[in-house]
Amino acid sequence: MKKLGFGMMRLPTTDPQDNSAVDYEKVKKLVDAYMERGFNYFDTAFKYCGGNSETAVRKAVVDRYPRDSYILTTKLSNEFMHSKEEQEQTFTQQLEKLGMDYVDYYLLHNQGAVNYKVSQELDSFAFIQGLKEKGLVKHIGMSYHDNAELLDEILTAHPELDVVQLQINYLDWDNESIQSRKCYQVCRKHGKPVLVMYNYQHDLTRIQQRFGKYSPENPSGVRELKTASDMEDWNAGKIPVAATQPASTGHGLNLQQGGSTIIWFGLNWSLELYEQANARLWRQGQKETVVVHHLVVKGTMDEQVMRALHEKAADQNALLAAVKARIQNTKSDQ
Repeated sequence: MKKLGFGMMRLPTTDPQDNSAVDYEKVKKLVDAYMERGFNYFDTAFKYCGGNSETAVRKAVVDRYPRDSYILTTKLSNEFMHSKEEQEQTFTQQLEKLGMDYVDYYLLHNQGAVNYKVSQELDSFAFIQGLKEKGLVKHIGMSYHDNAELLDEILTAHPELDVVQLQINYLDWDNESIQSRKCYQVCRKHGKPVLVMYNYQHDLTRIQQRFGKYSPENPSGVRELKTASDMEDWNAGKIPVAATQPASTGHGLNLQQGGSTIIWFGLNWSLELYEQANARLWRQGQKETVVVHHLVVKGTMDEQVMRALHEKAADQNALLAAVKARIQNTKSDQ
């Protein structure tokens, strides 16, 4: 997943005084420009744009792009609800407005001191967990706007949540009233395991110097995946940060049970190694969305390597498409 999401909270309108008068044709153009540049993550909510944001998603995205080409988050705005039944009714309406059978991420909207009490009274966490068990949503979570202490309390009480959406303004990173840094750190405390790809031994040394090296006395340190025991512990969720060399784990290993986040500390020129290494997590049996991060330093060879990988992938896909078309034409001629 690339890192720029398309927020559907404020959209072009045909009437500047009415945020519900969405200009759907302009939204389509914005979506096309976004998708053409390789992005695919959309965020909406039931109450955005006077209730018309989800309709805009259907008209601009769902009706015009294949389902597997985009990722969608929407939210349950329960602050004005008075019964559990309203949650079910609202979710049904959302699916209808979106024109979808399921959503990728479903979040409890705007959780904080006030709305968290509403979610407790309506048993909203159990409700969204039930949707996930039915296959109607793939991942559940909440958007959060409050202090770090309450966030820690909620995540401790609800470890079933897959994701937390924070509104982080880096200018307010250390602002005590907003607590961006503290909220981020709480999310990391309750976070998922991370697999780091490195190329050279000195890369691994630097990583372990910064985050600590694994040992029985330091179980949270960075652990290199080398032995069968390492792989078993990773898949059992016992390793918070693992490091591996792509050439040694690039083929055949099943690591999808242990995590869904990959960080490329050092990029590799080889498209085969790059794709095969990512496929250790992004493969059959993976239950989460796999997120691949690349550490790219501006103005260095990193940018050239990243560009080369994208170009090789495009050439490879074009070749495969041409071969597939040739095979289909041959079958048609027969």
